[in-house]
Amino acid sequence: MALPAAQSSPITGISADAPCTATDGGSGQITVTTTIAATCDIHVQLANGDAYVFTVAFQSINSGCCGNLVGDHSASIPERTEVDASASASGLPVVAPGCGATCGTTAGPEPPPADLAAAAAAVEGRWRMCGSWPGKAAPRGVVGIEIDAAMVSQVGPDGGATLESGNAYYLVSGPSGPVRGTGFGYLLTYDIDMWATDSGNRAYLAVHAAPGAGFAGVVRHSPCPLVLEIDVGSPGAVLVPFGS
Repeated sequence: MALPAAQSSPITGISADAPCTATDGGSGQITVTTTIAATCDIHVQLANGDAYVFTVAFQSINSGCCGNLVGDHSASIPERTEVDASASASGLPVVAPGCGATCGTTAGPEPPPADLAAAAAAVEGRWRMCGSWPGKAAPRGVVGIEIDAAMVSQVGPDGGATLESGNAYYLVSGPSGPVRGTGFGYLLTYDIDMWATDSGNRAYLAVHAAPGAGFAGVVRHSPCPLVLEIDVGSPGAVLVPFGS
């Protein structure tokens, strides 16, 4: 499937409804595969913040010798959407139109998180590392970090969540984009806390490479342009979406 818009702005993420899979074929081409007859929606996000969706329908064909095989297919014309709501589910930060960023982009306004759930959602996704990385040196070849959705919420004495935590992974370059590194050295955990100040809520992110090892700092989230900063002194951590 061809997506002409991807020739001028790189693809930063692709997701497909089960049982289909979709990959970036380069030069604006998207490859969609399935092992059974199905109709699947494909969501594509570009570096400039634009998002597109199209539908591919696969039908079974009678091969004559080997029973029914999946072969015939049709696809709709890609339609632009405001923001790809599937981006979080596909492991990508949601980039609003026109809010992409590079490692040289200056962060914009950094509104305080409304609550702990918002703070956790702001750090979720796959991020490119800009410059040096704090704490213990990352393994060789690391280009980014993936922060999963929070899995555990610890409840405070007033009944509200006081801490959210989950898994994270160091990312390395793969054939068609960043992939999780293999081995225990690439597996991380994280937790995020929040407290109220006179100027608004502040979120505090801790990333753990091993018990007693890692780093932590105040999170500053600029939604447009999309830049994530973890203030741990010098050096700090600056993260932007992949493909920007």
